[in-house]
Amino acid sequence: MSKIISIAVRICVLLVSIYVFSASLAVAAQCRVQFSMLNRDRHVWWAPYNAECLGDDNHSQPFGNWGVASNVGDISDSTQFSGWGDNSTKPQWNSCRKDFPPPSFTYYNDVWTPNGYTEQHTIMGDNSHGGGYIYYGTSCARDQDGDGVADTGGCKVLGNSFSVTGNYMTLYELDPPFGGHDTIGTLYYFDFESKCPGTSFTEPTAIISCAPLQCTESIPDNWHDIVQWRMENNFNMPSCPWDPVTLRQVNGRLRLWFVEATYLEGANCDCPDCCKVRICM
Repeated sequence: MSKIISIAVRICVLLVSIYVFSASLAVAAQCRVQFSMLNRDRHVWWAPYNAECLGDDNHSQPFGNWGVASNVGDISDSTQFSGWGDNSTKPQWNSCRKDFPPPSFTYYNDVWTPNGYTEQHTIMGDNSHGGGYIYYGTSCARDQDGDGVADTGGCKVLGNSFSVTGNYMTLYELDPPFGGHDTIGTLYYFDFESKCPGTSFTEPTAIISCAPLQCTESIPDNWHDIVQWRMENNFNMPSCPWDPVTLRQVNGRLRLWFVEATYLEGANCDCPDCCKVRICM
């Protein structure tokens, strides 16, 4: 190595160390996580929903598309909580039980009791009801051993797992373009262990594998039951011991989908021209 190049490299390393220090005070590097919350096995039991009923103006009784507002997203007139009837692209639900009661083969598609068709069950697979991006501040991705591959910093800040907590789904019967969506009810994912000892509980969690520049999902999250329970003691959760069949009104299953994580270099991670800008040495 020439004397000039050697001096340039030493200056570069010195400047990079200054940038790392200042990154905590200004614009830092980030690790961007993309995720989605999925739901499936959607089932409507005896819930007293009356949203798309006779006499309602500008409605198509009794079927309606159900949207979701949740901890990970807002209502969308799409396929957030797909049903089974009336629309091939956005399968809908019978949304007025009082005017279109069971049993009925026309307005219900699931036989659960000896009384015949009294419940509703989705005919679709996985839906996404929310998700997006989360940005985590981190240190610059660096190549510590000089082999040309980053080995520290960056997305390694995430560790080996990613979770989403506080999960719920509030269902609405949608009435675009008229607005005034009708509330169906809220599904919760509860820590049953706190009320029912011996009941297992884990937050939706994906096991991930991270390098400085990216993370990928190595072990997918399991599916978790999420339920709207019959109201008891002014709290939407049954007392112990609880009967999951007779107390539920609407239920489904949710899963966290960890799409990817990507390293984003902040302004203070940019190296001088004498260095590789993408990965600082």
